Amino acid sequence: MCTMTSMTVNEAAAVLGKRPETVRRWLATGIIKATYDGPHVFISTAALDPLTRRVCACCGKSYHPDRPTRPGRYCSKKCIWQAAYERRKAAPPDPTTAPKKKIDMSNPRLAAALKSIRNRSAGRG
Repeated sequence: MCTMTSMTVNEAAAVLGKRPETVRRWLATGIIKATYDGPHVFISTAALDPLTRRVCACCGKSYHPDRPTRPGRYCSKKCIWQAAYERRKAAPPDPTTAPKKKIDMSNPRLAAALKSIRNRSAGRG
């Protein structure tokens, strides 16, 4: 976060990782409080603090990201790895890597049909 006590709209947009138009819209709707000195707008760092504070999607802790312009959802590498593990665990298994079912070859007609299909696909026609 910036060490200055107040900043311009462009500086606030850079800190938040947003466009200046978005910051101006937030000023107009009252999301961000600012002081006006004629045509100049000054936004205090305290007004931006709730907007730069993020909540980790994994553990729920509140944190300040190292680089506010980069969107981040996790407070640490541990939470990133934990969330990836949970996503992989919850995902349905990939059908291409699933073990194939063993075909019952006790039926002689089925065995002959599968053998002819294998021979055709191998080019031994």
